[in-house]
Amino acid sequence: MGRDMSIVSKLLWIVGWGIAAVGLIMSLVIMFRLNTYLDFESFYGVELHPLRFVFALGVLASTSVPGLILVGISELIANNLAAQFETDSSKRDLFRNINEINSKLNQQQSSS
Repeated sequence: MGRDMSIVSKLLWIVGWGIAAVGLIMSLVIMFRLNTYLDFESFYGVELHPLRFVFALGVLASTSVPGLILVGISELIANNLAAQFETDSSKRDLFRNINEINSKLNQQQSSS
C-alpha cells in the first residue's frame, strides 16, 4: 500500500485485511476452545470437539478468501489509477512538446 491510493482503494484494503484477520482469530478460537459436552446434566464431562480443526479450517477459508479478494481488488484499483495518471502526464508532456515545436517553427517562419 505504498502508492498513492484512492479512498475506495484504501477502504477495500483495510476491510479486506480486517476480514482476513478476524477470520484467523476466530479460527484459532474455534480450534482451541470448541468443546463438546458428554453429559447434559453437568459441565464436568467436557472435552474438545473432535471436528474442531475442520470447523476452524472452514472459518479460515470462508473469511480469508473474500478478504484477500478485496485486497486484490484494491490493488487493481490502485494500479489502474497509477496507470491513468501516468497516461495523463504522458499526454500533457506530448502536447507541451508539440506546442513548443510549433512555436519554434512559427518563430522560424516569421523570421525568414
